[in-house]
Amino acid sequence: MKALWTGSLCFGRLEIPVRLFSASRPRAMRFTMLDKTDLTPIGYAWIRKDNDKPVAPHNIARGYEYETGQYVILEEEDFKAANVRKTEVIEILGFTTETDIDTMYFERPYYVAPDRGSARMYVLLREALRRVRKVGIARFVFRNREYLAALKVEDRALVLNQLRYAEDIQPVDEFDLPIAAEYSNREMDMTLSLIERLSHPFNIAEYKDAYSEELRTIIEEKRAGLEPRRLKGKRSSSRKLADKDILPLLEKSLKEGIKD
Repeated sequence: MKALWTGSLCFGRLEIPVRLFSASRPRAMRFTMLDKTDLTPIGYAWIRKDNDKPVAPHNIARGYEYETGQYVILEEEDFKAANVRKTEVIEILGFTTETDIDTMYFERPYYVAPDRGSARMYVLLREALRRVRKVGIARFVFRNREYLAALKVEDRALVLNQLRYAEDIQPVDEFDLPIAAEYSNREMDMTLSLIERLSHPFNIAEYKDAYSEELRTIIEEKRAGLEPRRLKGKRSSSRKLADKDILPLLEKSLKEGIKD
């Protein structure tokens, strides 16, 4: 697998040559846009806004609009020149416990692998983090943007979890959310009972993408010239629930438990 980024993991005066690899893989099914008349694939094109004419990739530049209609063009060398060292280093700024980081901030994981000649330093840092049960808070530049990240141990690997900045999260007060509401003690007790009944240790392997599997079944049936069967399932009701509906629904849920 080709590395997405190569550089050094900086810890104090130690610089560990490393490579970054994506720790996730695309799972979503890919679909091709087609012309319905003859099923010819439709390509993606960059279009000028003034005349709708396509622009060849080699004629496209990145520009910063400092005034309306006025741009400064930036080349690849300009992005590197902003801070040459930052584009080559994952800098550990400090350490914390993973539970101190709200899950809302986690965005994308990468595997950090040692480059040639750095296995000893890599293992040293990995095992030290394992012993103290801490994660490193780091920053790095990737694809012309600086990111914050959490460096953690996962089995034999160091994993760099890209984080969102605080300003990337929409403030909760921008949404129309209720501050308080009235409910009965019985409704609360039954809700707590339902939560308790449905509580169990989390195992990610137990969860499957059933929707994609059903789509694949439909695709295979259509390939075979068959009429795709319609999988049975209850549609969500468009009727708005009234407060009086809550108690009977809780009672029914407790009797039935959870169903796939």
